[in-house]
Amino acid sequence: MDHVVYLDAQAKELESLLSGSKTMILRGATGRKLPHGRVDKGDMLYFINNNAEGIVRANAIVKSAFHSEKMNEGESRALVMKNQPHLCLTDKQMKRWVGKRYIVLIEVADVKEITPFAIDKSGYGNMDDWLPVEKIESVAVALAKYRSPTMPVRVSIRTAPGGSILASGQILPSQVTSTSYTSPSWINVTFSSPLSVAQGSTYYLVLDVSTYNYKNYYRVPMGNNTYPDGTAYQSALTVRSDVDLVCRLTFGQ
Repeated sequence: MDHVVYLDAQAKELESLLSGSKTMILRGATGRKLPHGRVDKGDMLYFINNNAEGIVRANAIVKSAFHSEKMNEGESRALVMKNQPHLCLTDKQMKRWVGKRYIVLIEVADVKEITPFAIDKSGYGNMDDWLPVEKIESVAVALAKYRSPTMPVRVSIRTAPGGSILASGQILPSQVTSTSYTSPSWINVTFSSPLSVAQGSTYYLVLDVSTYNYKNYYRVPMGNNTYPDGTAYQSALTVRSDVDLVCRLTFGQ
């Protein structure tokens, strides 16, 4: 699973992780709050400073994860102090975390800078500094054909209707057997690598063909507006918010 992790900009946590002087991240709470029980060895962490810039600048692999049971203040303090050489907490951070009943210690490896990208936190509600990221594994698309189209359909997820392709697959003409717009064929497209997506960010499911043939083509059914936050682009100039593309997304972890 992937996670977006907010780091203490004032304490220069990101810089310490990149330099290797800090090799462990701590989270704590009075209850079993995220990321307790949700982080495992091999997970990917994406780091962002908590200075309101909203830019992911580095990532790392989880080397190990420890999720404590309920502790008293003394046990909590002892656990934090034992791992302080790896945590490199400031005095202010110590005051924040020491004494928490539930502690999560995440040891990281292969910390590196990446091409910066923005993330919208608004869709996460009250989850403040640890954001779990879902993955889209496949999409099922409803299509019908008119006469005998011969072009495969590229199915992609993008950052914008004409933007960068994040994941893609294709539908072959032989897979579209229905000629009825009201009873279309359902075709499943599985992406070779599941796509990590974050709540609050906008993604576009795009269907396109390399060439258009007005005598032989595919028909894409439009359904009722069951997803009011979405927008259907029938073309670059025809944009509708009152209907939805008929499809199903499959999410994994």
